[in-house]
Parts: sequence; C-alpha cells; structure tokens
Amino acid sequence: MLTKPNNFHLIRLFAATQVLLLHARYHLNIGLPPALEASVDFLKHFSGVPIFFTVSGFLILWSFDRHPSQWLNYARNRVLRIFPGLYVCLLVTLFVLIYFLGVKPFERNLFGFAQWLIGQLTVFQFYTAAFLHDFGVGIPNGALWTIPVEIQFYILIPFIWYSWRRWGNLAVWVVVGFSVAFYSILNAFVPSTSLLHQLAKVSVFPYLYNFGFGMLFFVYHRRLGPWFKDRFLIWLIAYVVYIGIFFYELGFYITSYTPNIWGMIANILLSCVTISFAFSYRNLSKLLLGEEDVSYGVYIYHMVVVNIFFELGLLRHVSYYLAVIIITYLVSVISWKWIEKPALHLKKSF
Repeated sequence: MLTKPNNFHLIRLFAATQVLLLHARYHLNIGLPPALEASVDFLKHFSGVPIFFTVSGFLILWSFDRHPSQWLNYARNRVLRIFPGLYVCLLVTLFVLIYFLGVKPFERNLFGFAQWLIGQLTVFQFYTAAFLHDFGVGIPNGALWTIPVEIQFYILIPFIWYSWRRWGNLAVWVVVGFSVAFYSILNAFVPSTSLLHQLAKVSVFPYLYNFGFGMLFFVYHRRLGPWFKDRFLIWLIAYVVYIGIFFYELGFYITSYTPNIWGMIANILLSCVTISFAFSYRNLSKLLLGEEDVSYGVYIYHMVVVNIFFELGLLRHVSYYLAVIIITYLVSVISWKWIEKPALHLKKSF
C-alpha cells in the first residue's frame, strides 16, 4: 500500500477547504440556497481536523520509520514545514490587527501583547490575550489551536516508534486506548469550564486516537493494503450509510472531536475512507495539483480572512462567502510559492 503517487496532497486540501467552508459560513452568518446549505452542512461529517490528524499519523510514522536514526533531520524537516509559513502568517495577522485596532490597545496592554506574541512564536498558538477578543470573531486566528497539538505529536513520534519496534503493534494500540480513556475521563469528570479541561483540550492526548488510526494503518499496511487500495467507493458508501442510519435516523451521536462510541465508529470509518482514497485513483492528486500543496496556507490564513470580512461588516451574503474562499486560496498560493516551498527546499541545504 505504501506507493507513490498517492493522493495525500489532495486529501489535505480537501480537509483545509472543509474547515474554511464551515468556519466562513458560521462566523459570517452566511445564508446559502437550500441545496447548497444542505451540501455544506453534510460536510461536517468529513471534518478536516480528524482527517489531518489521521493523515499525519500515517505519514509521520512512515517518514520516521524510513530514517529512524536521523533525529536532527526529522526535527529540522518538521520545523521547516510548520514555522516559516506560520511566522509570515503571524506577520500578516499583526498588520491586520494594527490596521483595525490601531496601536493604542497594544501600548495599553504591552505585557499581554508580549505574552500573546511569544505564544504565537513558540508552541502556544491557542493563547489569546484578553484585549484581542475585541477583534473580529474574538480570536485573531482560532484555527491555530491544532498547531501545538500537531507539534506535540511530532515530539511523541520517536518514542512511539521505539515502543512499536520493541513491543510490536500492541504499543500503537496502547496509544489509541490511552487517548480514548483520557478524553472519556476528561469529559466525564472534569468540568468543561475549568482551566484543567481547557488546557487538556489543547494537548495532544484527547486526539491521539485520531493520529493512532493513521499509525495503525501504517503498521498493518501489508495486511490492510488489499482492503483499501482502489476500494474508495466501497468505504465511502459504507460511511455514508452509517451516517444515514446512526446519525440522521437514530441520532446516536453528534459530530465532535470527543465523540461517544457511535461517533468513534464514525471517525474510524472516516479514517478508512481517507486512507482508501489516498491509494485509489492514485494519479488524481498529481493530475489536479501537480506537486503543489497549498493546504497549509488555506488552513492557517482562512480565519484571518474571515476576521477581516467580519470587521468590515461583510456578513450574510453568499457573495462574501465566495470572496472569502477565493481570497484565501490566492493568499495560500502566494504562501506556498514564496514562503513554504522555498523553505522546504532548505531541507537539501543542510
């Protein structure tokens, strides 16, 4: 199953676009025609964040397994993929904030601004200084909460790999089981308004099961390959049927990052759909995208664009919805061509 070409670039772009479409519609209170509204609403069942995490679990373990002794190269490659684009996005966000808020709020809240800036430059992108809640939808770039989660997973991967190589596939199952137990206990016994709950939800541990599904697909790829290669339509139909019965008809679960057992099964099926598509129609991503990967830009910039439209009062109308999508894609292409792609080329310079 570990073959190239594959469709991972296309999957990441779909996931980022799903997040963009739902966030823009919600925050700008967009009223869509009924058919389009139903289509966008159905996209909640193909949630971008669990798809991202599943893909990361598969690809990052695969990447580390190829060169397990090259820790420094592994760390460098992860840094080059995440931070150059993120730092330029931060610079753009600062310009936007100053344009709409002026400099006085920053001067009056210098300590809070410094805390926020340090958080954005390190691994605390989920933190927002109180005075910035006056901007846009209340958070300058709320989508960035997943960045620290992803980085925490990158840090854990070498330890997971060594555990897997020493104790076998059981080690990955333990990671998945721990994550399920963690978020179950968290939701059952820790008040959702408490600081402990808030901090736990931006740690990697409630989402390790999403990464774990991807890792399990990798460790069992030889056995699972015949079940997933070129089987995308079968898995998609199975998932849609499951949604129709257990979500729409029986109402057994809601779509969330911390689901009950029925939602967990839905997430497992979504992971199956994701991995199957990666290795079905394998030339599709290259045909549509070539070697370009603008998904990261779509993800990190879309809420900046949404906040600009919110501040300008450009709400409710479908034309604003389309404008947000187009502008986000344009900015993402610029980010990829001028920032991210040149940064990735530095991998060969060290």
